[in-house]
Amino acid sequence: MKSYKLKIEQVDDFVPEIAGAFGVNFTNSFGEFAVKIPSHIGTGEIKGINFPNGIGLHIINCDMHDDTEFYFENNGINSLRFIYCMKGEIAHKFSSSEEEIAIRRAEHLIAAPTYEEDQIYIIKKDSPAIICYLEINKVKFQEQLSYDLNKIDAAYYPLFADVNGLTQIAHKGYYSLQISDIIGSILSNEDQGLVRTNYLGAKALECTSLMLKLYREDSLEGNKRTTLRLSDMDTVVAAVNYIENNISKLETIPEIAEAVGIEAYRLQDGFKRNYGMTVNDYIKRCEYVPRPAYCRGDNYIHKKIALNSLIAEKLLALEFEKLNYLTTESQRSIISGQKEQAMRHLMLKRFGYEQVKIDTNQIRYLAKISKRKY
Repeated sequence: MKSYKLKIEQVDDFVPEIAGAFGVNFTNSFGEFAVKIPSHIGTGEIKGINFPNGIGLHIINCDMHDDTEFYFENNGINSLRFIYCMKGEIAHKFSSSEEEIAIRRAEHLIAAPTYEEDQIYIIKKDSPAIICYLEINKVKFQEQLSYDLNKIDAAYYPLFADVNGLTQIAHKGYYSLQISDIIGSILSNEDQGLVRTNYLGAKALECTSLMLKLYREDSLEGNKRTTLRLSDMDTVVAAVNYIENNISKLETIPEIAEAVGIEAYRLQDGFKRNYGMTVNDYIKRCEYVPRPAYCRGDNYIHKKIALNSLIAEKLLALEFEKLNYLTTESQRSIISGQKEQAMRHLMLKRFGYEQVKIDTNQIRYLAKISKRKY
């Protein structure tokens, strides 16, 4: 395993320290530092930017040739880190323990060491990873607040009040779809200069706010998880497979939710987000698809589903003209255009190709000279 020791006195030191450890140069564009990973170490890029409110945003997008360890020596600023894994996996541990915390796709870790501890990040070789983390300088963050810290919610107090690093924090969970969308927009943003700097600052602050909301939701005992997480979308896909494989014997939505391990209200939210419809609407739509994969058998139930689908299709065809007001002007234009295009193809066939008559003798003559060598 390759190990790189990083001594970070300020949040801005992250990328320059890594560049120094790699033995390469880094760039600085309007306060955003970036370093390309050397080809003999791996591929990818590491970026970082710090903002006046004490929040730093860092992106690690890499594929390392060897197991790699980034060893963050205690920096004295006792920062708080929100770590998000967008792809692959990263391991985290404190120097006071051998226990590694694996952070996989859709998972996050809130981490803060004590004043005596260092932090270690481990990335496995030949395993592409995209990691985003926010680093909050607790002292700076408090200074920019326009109110007394004692007024904040009790759930947040341990995160920001311990500026001396007396207590270790390690809270693992699943980040929300909103956070996933924000990080996705950060990764895809191609703005430059001042526009990009302002954009990243706004997104970092928005991400911090959503993360605090999640932390509060997770910390309250007996509280229902109301926020839809990225990991829930994998469960929604599992629910779709369950519906399609058990269409003939489905009873209730809670039954489906229990089968895939999710609360019914979050399953509904997931379907609305992913498919734009409720679970019931999805089940009904399944029945309108003639002979899908789940009902191609020869038993009575499968035949009934197929028959109902065909009847529904026929009824829709008969009623459609009477319900023409349901189509938009754009849809009617598309249908009209397709009809006109079909007529043009027919006209070309009848009055073009079919009207052409070629002499057979001429064809034979041309066939002979086509093989002539010059």
